[in-house]
Amino acid sequence: DNIDRFKITTSDWLWTTILFKMLDRCRRNKKEPAKPKEPKAEMISLFKVMKYSDTKDKLMALIGVLFSILAGLVTPSIALVMGELIAIYDPRSTPEEINEGIVYLVKIISIIAITLWIFSYLQYSFMQHSAEKLAFNLRTRYLTALMR
Repeated sequence: DNIDRFKITTSDWLWTTILFKMLDRCRRNKKEPAKPKEPKAEMISLFKVMKYSDTKDKLMALIGVLFSILAGLVTPSIALVMGELIAIYDPRSTPEEINEGIVYLVKIISIIAITLWIFSYLQYSFMQHSAEKLAFNLRTRYLTALMR
């Protein structure tokens, strides 16, 4: 008896589905009150910011970019050297040949790593110095304008 009361026929299911879809559509169509838009902060281009730095700072930033490019050019060479490492483990090679090849590749990888570290360090130091001087210059100008 109780089970028969909870049986849902196909037509009941169809009408229930249609009703819920209509209710969902009505909920989505209700518009929420418009929120006032916050004004977007205007982005300033790099060239506008760099006009407040002197020639020395611009030159230091340019040197930093050049060292960054050099570091980026050196990085893929590590993958090339690692490819050579696979070639060393040829089944026809003797243990002495494998040992000599590994020592040679370790030296090459060390040279690449030191070069990469030097280029990265120089890039960081030049860019950091230029950025600190530019920030100091902008803060000084801002405080001077406030004190007028």
